[in-house]
Amino acid sequence: MVEWYHGTNSRFTDWRFPPPLPRDKEGLRPHSAVFLTSDLTLASGAGDYLCSAQLQPDCRVLDLRDLSAESDALRNAVGASELGSHCMWTRSVVDWCVGWNSGETMRFAPDDSAFSARLAQLMPSAKLAMAGSRLPKHQQAWNELQNLTRDWIELIAVTGRELGYDALLANEVDRHRPGPPMACPLLIALNAKALTPPRWIFGSGRR
Repeated sequence: MVEWYHGTNSRFTDWRFPPPLPRDKEGLRPHSAVFLTSDLTLASGAGDYLCSAQLQPDCRVLDLRDLSAESDALRNAVGASELGSHCMWTRSVVDWCVGWNSGETMRFAPDDSAFSARLAQLMPSAKLAMAGSRLPKHQQAWNELQNLTRDWIELIAVTGRELGYDALLANEVDRHRPGPPMACPLLIALNAKALTPPRWIFGSGRR
């Protein structure tokens, strides 16, 4: 069985769906899923505490990286929404699956619509926020960009749940470790049926 790791700044004894929004994420919209990776380096950088879990043997899992009818059905359902209809990843099942293998599909890729124009407008201020600016207009631009990505990921999670899946498998890009960007395995747990209880590697399970 694959061991999946979850880095966090909070301590808990069981998985919660939706998970509580961390204090350092104030101003950002919450996720309803829990995200884990089999890459220990990536997970260790996500928080002060680290735990692991495995997929429950009877849970229903969809691997978005596979060029399959099931992955295509999720793509079509996501693309039927207002937000999904403006994302380049929903245009073809090949682009969808290639993007999940590279990890790039975790980032919203706008089409040539108002979404693209708005992103271009936000980028200068958002980059200043990333560089350390605390000016409200820069922070607001950064939060808006972050929320667009979070809305995109949440749309995928909600759609997967509506289609009856307990978990989704994919890749995400790690751009923070030395060297070129790396695609790392990602587990998107959609409900409590997906995971075994957390096993703490460092940190405590006490609340």
